Amino acid sequence: MAELRPQPTIRITDKDKFDPVKQKELRDKEKGLKVVTEEKIFTSSAIHDAWNEFVRNGKGNSRIELLFNKRAIIVDKAVITVEFDSEIQLEQLNDIKEDLMYFIRSKVENKTIVLNAKLKHQEEKALMYTSKERYEALKEKYPLIEELKKDLGLDFEF
Repeated sequence: MAELRPQPTIRITDKDKFDPVKQKELRDKEKGLKVVTEEKIFTSSAIHDAWNEFVRNGKGNSRIELLFNKRAIIVDKAVITVEFDSEIQLEQLNDIKEDLMYFIRSKVENKTIVLNAKLKHQEEKALMYTSKERYEALKEKYPLIEELKKDLGLDFEF
């Protein structure tokens, strides 16, 4: 008969060791700093104010300035949604996300706030290589160009 071995268990307090936000809260508690422990009601303007304050505090950091300069954020309940132009910007956000979320959560005194960053959908433009393709694109944009061509008696070699 096979001997049954007890399965290892993970205590709830052990999972806090791997949560960077929990680790920061524990360090701040040890330092005697204020730690958010409750979920207060907040407004989207409070989130925007905290966001802008984080950007102002990071004025010396060019990464923060470039990443958040005039960036529109959408607040829906406890979810902050931000759109970025490239994968590189998403990676840069991930580098400072912990500090950003800790700052915002402590400012609005609500630790349920989450950040949802996504990539903007960009349409790929077809490149125009031939004269005919360029003319057709111009004709779509400016329909009167066809009349001008006829009035001037122009004929393009395609």
